[in-house]
Amino acid sequence: MSSQFDVFADDEDAEMGELDKLALVEYHNEIHRVFKQNPEGAKLLDRWFKDHVMTPTVIPGNSTEAHGIREGSASFVRHIMLTIDLVENNYNQPTT
Repeated sequence: MSSQFDVFADDEDAEMGELDKLALVEYHNEIHRVFKQNPEGAKLLDRWFKDHVMTPTVIPGNSTEAHGIREGSASFVRHIMLTIDLVENNYNQPTT
């Protein structure tokens, strides 16, 4: 059974060439450098987390489209945070 941490587990990913996998790993490392190793990037990610993840997605009176946009923003931030976790755990599932 695959999880969100099985980066290369999907059938589509199984067909990836080694160069594609290396490019994906480099992409993940770049995200880690920008948002974890760089103080300004870490500060920005913290602000995005508070503004987009820790605030409600659905706000009474907003349109369905607005709800979707807010969820998309939160999903983007969660993706960055998941990528940082993947890099720090060498693509192993974190123990929680």
